[in-house]
Amino acid sequence: MTVALIGLVVSLVAAALAAGAAWRRTPSTRVDLTAVVRAAVVLAAIGAVTLVGGLATGRLDLFGVIHVVYLFAVVAVPVTAGLLAARAMIDRDVTLTRPAAVLVGVGLLLAPLGWYMTHIEPYWLQVEHEAPVVIDAARADGPPIRIGVLTDFQARTVGDYERGAVDALLAESPDIILLPGDIFQDDEAAFRRELPALREQFQRLHAPGGAFLVEGDSDPPAHLVELVAGTPVRFLDDEVVRTEVAGRPVTIAGIELHYSSGAARRTVAELEAAAGEGDVRILLAHRPDAVFDLPPHARTDLVVTGHTHGGQVVVPGFGPLMTLSDVPRAVAAGGVFDLDGRRIYVGRGVGLERGQAPQMRLFARPNIGVLTLT
Repeated sequence: MTVALIGLVVSLVAAALAAGAAWRRTPSTRVDLTAVVRAAVVLAAIGAVTLVGGLATGRLDLFGVIHVVYLFAVVAVPVTAGLLAARAMIDRDVTLTRPAAVLVGVGLLLAPLGWYMTHIEPYWLQVEHEAPVVIDAARADGPPIRIGVLTDFQARTVGDYERGAVDALLAESPDIILLPGDIFQDDEAAFRRELPALREQFQRLHAPGGAFLVEGDSDPPAHLVELVAGTPVRFLDDEVVRTEVAGRPVTIAGIELHYSSGAARRTVAELEAAAGEGDVRILLAHRPDAVFDLPPHARTDLVVTGHTHGGQVVVPGFGPLMTLSDVPRAVAAGGVFDLDGRRIYVGRGVGLERGQAPQMRLFARPNIGVLTLT
């Protein structure tokens, strides 16, 4: 059984037990603030036992823990609240005190929030045009260079959503297409099954200056070699290549997932130390932390990455709850930033973390990035 199914069943059982614990018998049966708190304690206790058991048996990883907490929040809590509200509406002898009714109302609102986070925002793809990235005057001659970024495709199957993401990218007519990894996330059998459909989408990725791909967390390099075969996409594995856009030279370095490896650092150093000032230089990496391997005020014009998914859940005024990166929280949330003269773009990704992770986004819509170097 999957984490989602187990978590759902446990959440429903917990809701029934919590609702039962909430009733307080008096001459006139009523549910007050104390009863609601008692229900919350029961939910918390069952949730804690579930998490401890899952971790102790090795059945839950970090993402599995998050998934269980999420299901208790958007299933167990509103179901408990719904049972309390339904009992009060059906039985005239049962009343909800005003404080209890407020908490029950808040609990009920978590259900539509969960529906939005799981079924709407993850598929509400945004084509995001970033503010122009102004490059050094030494290489500013010529027309702007338009870059399309599609990161963290994170597909399990190729369906309408995935094809639509490629459509949205190509509709922007980019001069260069950059793919910072995490293309497919499932087992070997699923990859074999979906490889023709994935390759069909990659076959469409034509751009005047080329399309370039690097390894992500979910991408065995051998898979990427197979994926790009016979397509316009080039897989860069610690490699520096030259291309051209409307007569303007562009140098692109693509590095492996482990950005601090000797090979990756040599590739970054090669990009940084190459002779000449007239070419635009781009470092393509999966993880944004690769930016720290560049010196302050680097010769490289732009670092393009993904990995963070914008945090997937963003709290207004605070930022992403989780980034799995050492770049500042605001940077991990996505967009173009300057870190001591090192410019970096972080894409929020098209897909979602798979495995045991909950399939959700909040204030972190999936995106296709469109950057203009001018």
